[in-house]
Amino acid sequence: MTITPVILVLFALVSYFFIYFMCKVINPQAPKEYVMWAGVCFAILTVMLCSLLLLLPQLV
Repeated sequence: MTITPVILVLFALVSYFFIYFMCKVINPQAPKEYVMWAGVCFAILTVMLCSLLLLLPQLV
């Protein structure tokens, strides 16, 4: 088993909490569900980008 899934999960958690807390700092009155979905979408995009970067050396 490789360490790649663990790295991707860590990237997802860090990116989710980063967006969550930054949204709360920028706009404390933002609805919680919008902030949650923004964090989820950013985490998905971050995982997709990181998985592409991790898999790129294997594809070349």
